[in-house]
Amino acid sequence: HTSQIIREYGEDIENNKPALVLIQNSPVGDYLEPFQFVSKYLKDYNQIGEIDSFRVFRLNPISRIQGFDAGNSQNITGQ
Repeated sequence: HTSQIIREYGEDIENNKPALVLIQNSPVGDYLEPFQFVSKYLKDYNQIGEIDSFRVFRLNPISRIQGFDAGNSQNITGQ
């Protein structure tokens, strides 16, 4: 059941490609580690820093373009 929830979170990120993903260092980051969440689901993201106790990942610009849907300009412009 837990692995299904983790997979659904990861698939949601892959499908929707949010510009930023924040993961709390502890306990959430520690909890996700055995599932290889970052390497598996955030492969199109770069960790750009930390804010408070959260790791911040930004979608690579080229991944945003590849994920662009002509019917939904929000993927590129954020509007």
